[in-house]
Amino acid sequence: LAGLAVYLLFFAGLFEIRTVEINGSEASVKAGIEQMVNSWLDEKSFVFRRRSNSVIFSPAQLSAKLIGSLPRIESLEIRRESRHKLKINIIERRPIGVWCLTWKQECYFFDKNTVAYEKAGVSEGFILTLVNDRREREIKIGSAVASKDWLNNIIGAKELLQKNGLEIASFSIPDNSLNEFSARVAEDPPVNWQILFNNDTNILQQINSLINLLKNKLTKGQRAKLQYVDLRIQDRIYWK
Repeated sequence: LAGLAVYLLFFAGLFEIRTVEINGSEASVKAGIEQMVNSWLDEKSFVFRRRSNSVIFSPAQLSAKLIGSLPRIESLEIRRESRHKLKINIIERRPIGVWCLTWKQECYFFDKNTVAYEKAGVSEGFILTLVNDRREREIKIGSAVASKDWLNNIIGAKELLQKNGLEIASFSIPDNSLNEFSARVAEDPPVNWQILFNNDTNILQQINSLINLLKNKLTKGQRAKLQYVDLRIQDRIYWK
């Protein structure tokens, strides 16, 4: 009876996982995930292949395997659709910016949680936030590009500046920075000037003061000649 039970459970194919359906992933990535899942299912746990019995199959083990191997995955759900079918719903990380280590000319896509999940080419634009980090440091895939405070200040600064008509081409962190960064403003006609920030200040309040300065105190001729505006000291603005 015991032998018959083992045969029915693991060798007769009554509970064998034959189909894996993956949703929520790009086609180019989906094929790799599917191959990884099937390879894992074909491995033996003790003396039986993992796919041989969907009843005792462990979704948690497969989930940990996928998330650990693919930093692009933010979260996933694995469930049994039937005795022979697994359904995997994947939520991939979405890039909100590109973080570049200029000293080694490497860039990484990062998501809302600051996680660097994939290497990126050097680029510049207004859709994704570009940060040129000139400090000598390392970033590993799957780790944070910066602390939440850093990212919140950079993203918050970009959103408020754009809301007030200032397009930001890129952000920069100098090599000797402790808490300072700058934004490069790109205006039309072509004028490039810097805004200097310090994380120790109330950055959004400083930007509101800057907007007031640009609207009410600087003429178009003065604004066209701007080189930088310094907001690094709370409640003060310096410009050249």
